[in-house]
Amino acid sequence: MRHLYGANQFSAFVSSRAWLHAGVDGRAEQEIQILQRQLDAFDEPDADEALATDHDWQLILAQAGVIMSLLYCPSHSLN
Repeated sequence: MRHLYGANQFSAFVSSRAWLHAGVDGRAEQEIQILQRQLDAFDEPDADEALATDHDWQLILAQAGVIMSLLYCPSHSLN
């Protein structure tokens, strides 16, 4: 996971803030930064099979879903 995460440069993408020019609103920006913090803190299990039951990984997936909902359905609030 860390290799994939690092190889895709998500951290550099978030810190560059260039993505803000794409019209991402403040709520989406906050949620993207939350995902960044979750990924930075994630301690990857030794086996891929362990991801399916890893609580922190499930939170990361849920956060990614929040972001997708905001980016693809920005008029819908997820309060």
